[in-house]
Amino acid sequence: MDDLSWMGMSQFYAGVYEVVDDPSLDSIISWSKSNKSFVIWDSKELVFRDAFATSCHSLSAIFVESEFG
Repeated sequence: MDDLSWMGMSQFYAGVYEVVDDPSLDSIISWSKSNKSFVIWDSKELVFRDAFATSCHSLSAIFVESEFG
């Protein structure tokens, strides 16, 4: 993997972590009880949240595609 793609992947994971770790979004997305994964509680709300869209747009696009075709 070249340096540029690695940096993009790191930014992606940082964005995902930021969203999942935000306590104000716990009713929508939060860490699992084991803290080794996360749970999406309200997928529709997650898609429309500004915080999510700005923090990890790529994940949002992937999720929308997989959830709604």
